[in-house]
Amino acid sequence: MKRNGVAPGSIANVIDAAMAPRSNGVPFWEQPQKPLVVTLNAQQADAARLMDQVMVLLQFRAWPQAIGPLVKATQLWPTNPEIQYHCGCVWLEMGNLPEAVKKFDVALGLRPKWSDCLNNKSAALARMGDTEGAIKYAEEAVAAAPNVSAYANLCAAYSGMGDNAKALQYGEMAVKLSEATNAMALVNYGVAKRADWALEEAAGSQIRAIELQQKGQSPPDHMAWSNLGAIYNLQGKNHEALDVTQRAHEIAPQLATVLSNMIMFADLLPETTLLDAYVWRRHWAMSYEAPKKRQWKEHKNDRDPNRKLKVGYVGADFRQHSAAHMHGAIIRAHDPEQIAVYIYAGNRYEDAVSAKIREAPALAEWVQTSGMSDEMVADRVYADQIDILVDLAGFTSGGRLVTFACRPSPLQITAWGYANGTGLDAMDFFIADEVVVPKELEHGYHEQVIRMSSLLTFDPFVELPPPTPPPVLKNGYMTYGSLNRVEKISDPILKAWCEILCAQPTARMILKFGGLTGETAERLKAGFAQHGVDPSRVETRGHTPREEHLRVYGEIDIMLDTFPHVGGITTLEALWSGVPCISLIGPRAPSRVSASILHTMGMDDWVATTPEQYVQMACEKAVLDLSELRVSLPDRVKATTVGDPVRYTRELEDVYRGIWRG
Repeated sequence: MKRNGVAPGSIANVIDAAMAPRSNGVPFWEQPQKPLVVTLNAQQADAARLMDQVMVLLQFRAWPQAIGPLVKATQLWPTNPEIQYHCGCVWLEMGNLPEAVKKFDVALGLRPKWSDCLNNKSAALARMGDTEGAIKYAEEAVAAAPNVSAYANLCAAYSGMGDNAKALQYGEMAVKLSEATNAMALVNYGVAKRADWALEEAAGSQIRAIELQQKGQSPPDHMAWSNLGAIYNLQGKNHEALDVTQRAHEIAPQLATVLSNMIMFADLLPETTLLDAYVWRRHWAMSYEAPKKRQWKEHKNDRDPNRKLKVGYVGADFRQHSAAHMHGAIIRAHDPEQIAVYIYAGNRYEDAVSAKIREAPALAEWVQTSGMSDEMVADRVYADQIDILVDLAGFTSGGRLVTFACRPSPLQITAWGYANGTGLDAMDFFIADEVVVPKELEHGYHEQVIRMSSLLTFDPFVELPPPTPPPVLKNGYMTYGSLNRVEKISDPILKAWCEILCAQPTARMILKFGGLTGETAERLKAGFAQHGVDPSRVETRGHTPREEHLRVYGEIDIMLDTFPHVGGITTLEALWSGVPCISLIGPRAPSRVSASILHTMGMDDWVATTPEQYVQMACEKAVLDLSELRVSLPDRVKATTVGDPVRYTRELEDVYRGIWRG
């Protein structure tokens, strides 16, 4: 099979041919759009011959092979801006961002206001986490000349800052200017559309970019495939998400994040077993951790068992995000006499929740990592001599498992952000409780399981609306609800919901999630119709501001949990708002989180063990007077470590001290 007209294995022959002396052909700088050099001295002629070789190598994306001749060419002809520019481009592709910026600066010194060079410097700065610099140079590129790539970079930069209005503006300009023939413009615009919850348009933009690749009009790239997988996931098309992400993995097998996405999508499938999930994780470890083991360093931390411990928290959600309501609560509650907190934050922008976390008395340092490679983060952690490093993201977006695979800390823990194991040899412990990982399920986790009194703790960071009387008293009919993400609604749980609604002909259901609009909402309603439920009985709602989102709980009598990925923060928000939740427990950690929360509150009678019991329970609870329960639920949450971050954190600090002492 050929790709882009090149048979597999032939790239080596192409490279050999490129490196051979050329006896004829137009030198790279004598293209029609480039100024013609009439006379070359001996060094310039040698540099030109090297660049002829380089241009062939670049055509086939042979970046490592191009470095040698490029560096030599810059030494032979340092005043040639084209050579400096191409050298910067290759360093950019290779990930040596500081060196790329240096070369672009040299090129710009030789040819000021060069739009393409300004734009590529913008791209390098964006990857380094310098969003303001990236925007500055992309805007200069646009001012110098109409530049599709610069508009696309501005789209990406503003997306990273969370300013989606500007991202959409520049993304649309990039797509229009290129007449939808530039893959990067389409990819970035699709990302902005996804953030705007315009999922059908977002998917269409990625599909168009893929078509350009398949027609040979754009080089093969994993981004469009990977983004399409993320969009399908948000639409609840989990099998399709896994399929297209597999294609991204084939294109870029070196990228750990792509396989991480596949693991998350597989976790959402009801047919995935505990053993399947374990095998996925061990495959990731064999692929990306094993090569790092040879580079593991000896840790020289002071082993005094009683000194203040340095604890590092690694994640990308130190902002308004469901995970921040867990780990942010812990960070704010740490005892500064016992713990020095180091935050390694991958989120590119901060908000009011970030500000609250920054107020933590135990916070010693906040390290912005968005522009750092996994290895750079590991080096920083090692230099900081962190005693216990805590993973808050697992395989989710912004996760840094490659950093943990480098083992920069003597003790490493995964907890809270993604209630599952990692499969890494370098990950020592997994925080759980007796419900999430009972003894009989320990074989499905590679880490040593540490059980606390509850899986997690929670701080809403805002005043939640007070409990309302059961809506059924006013409406005359039962209202069920789910505010979990659409991708958590599997076929088995949809079938159970339909059985509940069929058994109660007057009951209704509210489903709410950011992407639950347009085709996604219609497809979900069609699923209800296929099981005999009139779609008019199911109300779907999309994204709203958080305050409005939280008020929706007051419209619901009983929450119906999803499966096999159940709620976490949504379950807690519901209970704290006075709304009880029915959950179906399964054999894997993602299907046991709500059961853990309900068990901690003494509500095991709201946890079903089979789909049939789930349906029966929902019908039986519907005829009860839930008024007193709704009023009591907020205080019942606060009376447990789930709702008391200080109590939970004191227990956690005892855990940290215990594993430190060994």
